[in-house]
Amino acid sequence: MSLIKSPIRYHQPRKPSTLSVIWRMRTHLAFTLTPIILLPILFSFPQSQDEARCGYCVGIMAVYWVMEVIPLAVTALLPMVLYPLLGLMASNDVAQMYLPDISFLFIGGLMVAVAVQKCKLHNRVALFVLTIVPPQPCWIMLGFMLVTAFLSMWISNTATAALMVPIANSVIIELVKSNRRNQFSDSLLGEAVVEDRHNENSDGRRKSLGTFSTRDPTEILSKDEHQMAKGLLISVAFGANIGGTGTITGTPSNLVLLGQIKEIFPLADTDINFISWMVFALPLVTACLFMTWLTLVLIFFRKASKGHQTIKDKLKQKYDELPSLSFAEICVSICFLILLTLWITRDPYVVPGKSENVETLLDWKTMQAKFPWSVVLLLGGGFAMAAGVKESNLSYRVGEMMQLLQMFPVNVIMAICIFITIFLTNICSNTVTASIFIPIVAELAKSLEIHPLYFMIPTALSSSMAFTLPVATPPNAIIFASGLLHVKDMLLAGTLATIECGLLAILFMMTWATSSTSQLNRICSDLTCIPSFELKFTQFTPGCTLSLAAREKFHASFAVKRGELAGQEMLRRSVRRFALSISLLTNGSRMQRNVSHKAQSGVKVNGVKPFSSNSRKSVEETDVIIVSYAIEFVIQRDSLENMEGIVVDGDHGFQKVLHRPSSSQNYFIAPNRIFHLDLKGAAPKMGYLLKLVPFIKQIGATGIMIEYEDMFPFTGKLSGVKAGNAYTLDELRRFLRVIQTHNLDIIPLVQTVGHLEYILKYPNFSKYREEERYPQVICLTDEGAVDLVQEALRQILNLHKDFAMKYFHIGADEVFQIGRCEKDRSYMVNNNVDTEFLLLRHIAKIAKFVKAQVPNKKVNVLIWHDMLVNLQAQNVLKHGLSNLVEPVVWNYMENLDDQLLPDFWQRLSSMFSYVWGASAYKVEFWKVQCADGPDQYASNVQHYLNNHISWLKQMNEHHSKFKQFRGIIVTGWQRFDHFAIICEVIPVGLLSAAVNMAVLKNGQYGSEVMRSVSQSLKCSSVLYFDKNSSPFIPQCSFPGIGVHVFHAVQTLHSTINSVEEQVFNDYQVRGWIARFNEKHLYTQAWAEMQTVFYNDTVAEFVYVYVKPTLKRLEELSQRIDKLSELRIFPRRPFAVQEF
Repeated sequence: MSLIKSPIRYHQPRKPSTLSVIWRMRTHLAFTLTPIILLPILFSFPQSQDEARCGYCVGIMAVYWVMEVIPLAVTALLPMVLYPLLGLMASNDVAQMYLPDISFLFIGGLMVAVAVQKCKLHNRVALFVLTIVPPQPCWIMLGFMLVTAFLSMWISNTATAALMVPIANSVIIELVKSNRRNQFSDSLLGEAVVEDRHNENSDGRRKSLGTFSTRDPTEILSKDEHQMAKGLLISVAFGANIGGTGTITGTPSNLVLLGQIKEIFPLADTDINFISWMVFALPLVTACLFMTWLTLVLIFFRKASKGHQTIKDKLKQKYDELPSLSFAEICVSICFLILLTLWITRDPYVVPGKSENVETLLDWKTMQAKFPWSVVLLLGGGFAMAAGVKESNLSYRVGEMMQLLQMFPVNVIMAICIFITIFLTNICSNTVTASIFIPIVAELAKSLEIHPLYFMIPTALSSSMAFTLPVATPPNAIIFASGLLHVKDMLLAGTLATIECGLLAILFMMTWATSSTSQLNRICSDLTCIPSFELKFTQFTPGCTLSLAAREKFHASFAVKRGELAGQEMLRRSVRRFALSISLLTNGSRMQRNVSHKAQSGVKVNGVKPFSSNSRKSVEETDVIIVSYAIEFVIQRDSLENMEGIVVDGDHGFQKVLHRPSSSQNYFIAPNRIFHLDLKGAAPKMGYLLKLVPFIKQIGATGIMIEYEDMFPFTGKLSGVKAGNAYTLDELRRFLRVIQTHNLDIIPLVQTVGHLEYILKYPNFSKYREEERYPQVICLTDEGAVDLVQEALRQILNLHKDFAMKYFHIGADEVFQIGRCEKDRSYMVNNNVDTEFLLLRHIAKIAKFVKAQVPNKKVNVLIWHDMLVNLQAQNVLKHGLSNLVEPVVWNYMENLDDQLLPDFWQRLSSMFSYVWGASAYKVEFWKVQCADGPDQYASNVQHYLNNHISWLKQMNEHHSKFKQFRGIIVTGWQRFDHFAIICEVIPVGLLSAAVNMAVLKNGQYGSEVMRSVSQSLKCSSVLYFDKNSSPFIPQCSFPGIGVHVFHAVQTLHSTINSVEEQVFNDYQVRGWIARFNEKHLYTQAWAEMQTVFYNDTVAEFVYVYVKPTLKRLEELSQRIDKLSELRIFPRRPFAVQEF
């Protein structure tokens, strides 16, 4: 029998499958294919390329972040490359977003955390607290969660988990020893080896941070012991994740929230500090810790373990073995307390320090090794990405898309946001989730007219509730790396904890955050919500828009008897006049039906009579509430349609101001409707200007014309002309960015011929005056004067080059002196030219200079028309002005037919192809008596309305004479020139601006327009204007009434008029004169205006408009006091003293 050897069989390695190869190369494929796959996004918004390009960038970053294609910090740097490359933002603007103030707050907290770790102070604190809690495992687990949560408030959750896991391992060993009677040694389980070589804070991905022995723990642990070990480790991760939400610096998502509030709502004067946030958030942290602890107890600690006291003794032994407090621990503790105090008081004071003879608390080697620099870049990358999203309006577009959610109740939408955030934060870092999702929910809230913080805060909080997956947060990865846990363990406990914390967050926002003591109100006491309305947290009601709140307040203000309105005769007259106008139009019967309907609804009706033209007495005998309800009812129905073109004229019936054009008529709609922002001499604070921009967009403007004058921060030889409170360049850049974000055109206005008082008033520039006595006009042929103007233009143009600028206004109006200076006279004699030539030559030179300064962008130069209107057409054409400038025809009269004759338009069209108009929303100064003169400070909306109605007629009739009637600039002068007194301030004119912008936008004036603008302003009822009395202005919301300046100034105006008419003719008022002075004339106006303007503007306003009346009242009071004291009177004839 032969022995046949079997052939040797070699096992060939299995060829890897295609899927396994793809999986191994997934990061390389994602890195390469993502930019290609997402290319269609660039063509998704054909009308808004910026949004498409920004969406493309955000998509790439989101994929890279979620899949960790490249290191997270490297992904965070992509905006530095992509945004400038695609033309979204300049590289310097993007770079500034990487280290905002909030990042330094985060850096400071992390530096202290690294120092705490270096000296092992956190180990001492943790062991001390654990020796206090009861020895039962469930209570020890609660102690672990409380200690971990507390430490996570101040140091990173990664560092906290890295500290607590070894301590937890020691407790697990003691549990096993006690239950198994010491059959295992300490080395069998081993303590977790936790090094900080790969520390990434709460936004890295920790793959292997600690490990037990290679032996399977389930082989040496019983089922119950294993359950207890898993519960204790999971409690560490949960405590670290939850605790960070309790302070601002505890987790990056809180800092993202704070940064997004400042970026999206730059005017949000939020009082968010450590104390206010902790008071606000600690209840939620406490509730989440308690509920997750109960969940872990029910899952992992169903059976009680033995040897409780042994565990307690072991922890006590570890604590006793610690050396006494070292110098480093004491110093770090002191530094931490100082830092915490400064964070709370927000009054940092930096002092130099040097230590040579003692141990260094923190060295650069430790900082390099343990400081999570990548997280700082990640945080900055989130801010940079958010800035691009806002700059391109992408967040607004996404918010619009999410309006589909408006079919759900507000709290349901909030719940959806919370659970979407929780899902996202379980698959990518909380910083990434917060950076992407917070701007989206802010825009969603704005589109639904809900306070943005009602969505932003729960989104930020829930972004730290990642309990489910090992890779969700570094604490999860740390405990998973111990080897004691399986994914299913974390899924079970994490899913339950996620649901519980999500529901608690919803309940928290519905109760504690919106209660009558509203901590949310305290944190955000003055947050500007959305561009379309202003809502303050005085009364926060989820889902309640301002219009409803204003309507309730409106009704409440009228829910009183007429006798309770004593002292408010003007209000009663307004209501009575309006009621009379309605009654005359409805012939009484309809009003009676409506009032009867209200009476049937529970409204008390006493002696109601039909309203008619002779029923004024019956109106006075009717309850005011009946009148107000009747007015509102009729307005909201069909009777207002019958009032088209009619206004009440006091006690003399009605006056027709405008017929409704036929419905078939085509109205001319001005393509450009520019809001004039005059900053000379009464410039608002920058915070108010930023708040004003969304309002300007809301009312229908397409651009803003900014007249800086001396509020511009000039440098160099012009540095001396800027005002003491001039804006900074950073403030102006921020302002211009906000304007551009709202898709408004920016038109700078710089005077270049006349109205140069702000420069020529100074001695060193007086030599450039056209006439020595008048610092208004420059000497047109003086090269030094022209260079001065060009320098001002150059500096302003340099600021605006980074922003879209299609038009630039060079002024050139009211040039009253020409050819007076010596150089002008010599030039005219030597060249045989006249003053007309000098003016045209200078304008052409300035226009060419402006165009040359912006070579890559087409800039159309605008100029006021008044100096061109009387010039010879051939001279204008000869100097090439037809191709250099576009005239802006300004006229602020009520009847333009008498001012702008057809021949005028014909002559203008022969010289220019493009033309503009200019109206006024405040301060028309041709009338110098009563309304609209240079001493006018209250608003006469009816006058400006008539001016715009007349402009509509002019544009309809003459726009066809030009290649294009570009549009109309709605001017609002603060003062008529540099030396004139202050006029109507901006907040006072905003109601007029809103009404007249609506008229221009619709091309007509009618009830639909008034109803639309009333709704846009969130008024409680339709606005109404009486020709000869104060307008009927219900509760509205816009900057001005929003800060009570409008109301204060209008009240001041009516009060002073009342004093003029009544007080000085009534000597029985002495007893209340002093109180009247203090409350009504001085204090109120001063206090309200200080919220908008600098003190010098407020002081000037009070001095010009309030002090004279105060002085007269004071003199009257003194005379009354003197006469009242007389008891003996002299004999006639009296000796008359000379004055």
